[in-house]
Amino acid sequence: MRDPLVPPFGRRAALQAGAQGIFGLLVARALASHTVFADDATPASSAKPGGAAKACIVLYLNGGPSHLDTFDPKPGAATGGPFKAIGTRAPAIRLSQHLPQLAVQGDKLAVIRGLASKEGNHQRAQYLLHTGYSPNPTVMHPALGAWTSKVLGDPAADLPSFISIGGPSAQGGILGVENGPFVVQRAGAIPEDVGLAVGVSEGRFGRRVAGLGVIDSAFERETSDGLIAGRHAVYAKAMRLMRSPHLAAFDLTQEPASIKAAYGDNDFGRGCLTARRMVESGVKLVEVVLDGWDTHQNNFDRVKDLSAQLDPAMATLLHDLEQNDTCSEARSSSA
Repeated sequence: MRDPLVPPFGRRAALQAGAQGIFGLLVARALASHTVFADDATPASSAKPGGAAKACIVLYLNGGPSHLDTFDPKPGAATGGPFKAIGTRAPAIRLSQHLPQLAVQGDKLAVIRGLASKEGNHQRAQYLLHTGYSPNPTVMHPALGAWTSKVLGDPAADLPSFISIGGPSAQGGILGVENGPFVVQRAGAIPEDVGLAVGVSEGRFGRRVAGLGVIDSAFERETSDGLIAGRHAVYAKAMRLMRSPHLAAFDLTQEPASIKAAYGDNDFGRGCLTARRMVESGVKLVEVVLDGWDTHQNNFDRVKDLSAQLDPAMATLLHDLEQNDTCSEARSSSA
């Protein structure tokens, strides 16, 4: 049995085609020296520090896109469907006709088309994809973002290390609530409730925080509950965020109209633009969710509509990351 405390990075079983879709954009330099890939020919015991990124953006296509109608077209096959396949800047990669902007970015894509999973239930598949493990009643496995937060995150940073936009992602699991995601339901503006409540002054807020500390400390002494330390860390992060100058990174009102239009005037487009701003501000992992890919009915029309959101947002994100000095060595992979 695998040790649940061993990070699941590099596990192909973590990815499963047909139940969910996921795209990881590894940007900038070095996911530090902590990443060891299972397929590396160098034995783990003698592997040199590796990795080519220090931040990660995951575009999560919830529900599972039809691979035949997106990234794995089968022109001429009986199951190929009505969409045409188009060429890309990478000679070996062909995409659906409804992903034309990504086709232009084809030389930045590594499309993995040979993965599968035994998980047929959406909830179980989501858990597997986020954590690298099938659900187990004896342990709550951490999400990839939680591992990233734990290993690479700065506990004293103003912004969270792990942010999920448009959906809750998976949690911190055995790594604690302090490494779970900060959830932004809708991108584009500064998160709600980061200011003081009406009628609450700084002094009153400070007294409330002190009172909460007294109650938690007493509870910890009486119960020896190890989870309280994690809650204290979350409170401290929340208060730093409330006062952080980096809150402006969530606010898209200062972005040029042309940039916002390039990403797309929709929640997913704004989420991808916010994700770019987050990694530029030091956030380690951002997940952006595009829901609705469980297309058992009216598949072709729905995939066409969803592709119209995915295509400009992902293509513009790739372009911007490459152009940005801090992300000049951007790499992309899709599964």
